[in-house]
Amino acid sequence: MEKTAEDHARLRELVRGRWSGETAREIGTLLEQHVRFEERVLFPRAEALLSDAELASVHEAATNRDHSNEARR
Repeated sequence: MEKTAEDHARLRELVRGRWSGETAREIGTLLEQHVRFEERVLFPRAEALLSDAELASVHEAATNRDHSNEARR
């Protein structure tokens, strides 16, 4: 979904930029709205459209990506 990609891009931009009180508030607001969107819209839609096997595949890919990112730190 376009909104998800836009939110992720904006959050990356904010985190990498210069921090201020305003930046922290924007990150907090955007992150809260984004999480609520994922919980209320994105995840239920994915669960309705994808089979159990497809959902398991998505979960596996996300888990592998997380482990890969941890190894790079």
